[in-house]
Amino acid sequence: MDTNVRNFTIWKFVLFFIGMTIISVVVSIVFLQETDNMQAQRIIELLLNSSLALYIYVSIRKGKIAFNDQPMQQAMTRGRWAKYIGATLFLKAVGVIAITIFGLLLLLAFPSIIHLVEAILTEEATQISTPTAFQFPLMVISLCILTPIWEEFFFRGILFRRFALRTKTTRAAIYSSLIFGILHIGGNSIVHAFLVGILFCYIYASTQNIWIPVILHGLGNFLSVLPNLFPAVPYEMTYLPSQDQLKGELKTMSFPLLLCLVIGAILLKKYWPRLQKMTIVKEQEMQVEGMGIKNAPEEIDTGKIE
Repeated sequence: MDTNVRNFTIWKFVLFFIGMTIISVVVSIVFLQETDNMQAQRIIELLLNSSLALYIYVSIRKGKIAFNDQPMQQAMTRGRWAKYIGATLFLKAVGVIAITIFGLLLLLAFPSIIHLVEAILTEEATQISTPTAFQFPLMVISLCILTPIWEEFFFRGILFRRFALRTKTTRAAIYSSLIFGILHIGGNSIVHAFLVGILFCYIYASTQNIWIPVILHGLGNFLSVLPNLFPAVPYEMTYLPSQDQLKGELKTMSFPLLLCLVIGAILLKKYWPRLQKMTIVKEQEMQVEGMGIKNAPEEIDTGKIE
């Protein structure tokens, strides 16, 4: 896992990302008469993620950036696949529970926003539709293939490694995952995205193959897309939930929350020492006498991660 990631200019990618996002929003509002047209939205989403993935591809080719020190067949065993897939699914469940509890607490703390939530859900219910045979493949290609590719190559392959050149690898994982979580503030749980980011940093560092987190990321996104295949049930709120009803819902969520906390504590106790030993290749810059040439990358080995 070489460290020529310095050849990737992050600020240019950020500007490109912002620019493409603004363009996609403008196109969806100005040039599309029906902004709730699912097919049009999926096409715009596909073009956005395609452009981001293409930018990453061109940049890493131009910068001669390598991402894999280990072939997949050597990096992964059946046991590892089972472990990493299980961890990904577990964090998916944690994300659902976390965002549900957050919503319930928000409604309990600010009862006045119940009317706002009702209006939003009612509006969304009028736009619910099951994707067609053309739209669903667009969703899969965009969210389960292109998005995992550009996000993993950037957040784990570039950002994580760039931070690791300046600080401890564990901190680098936290910093890059925090940014990854903030990016998902719109349609996902920040807690879920942050924890998944830490997991994927660990997997990338331990397997030294970027395609492992790409595949796991795609699997997690596919599970989110899959419910769209089933006919949607229109939302109807015939009454406003009382404080007692909200408290009852919160108590119902207490058992899965407690279960997740117990499992999380066990996993943290087991894997935290390994997470602290997580290492990627460092770069040692040395000036050759009178030549001003940098040495080749040097790997710092502080322990094998399983």
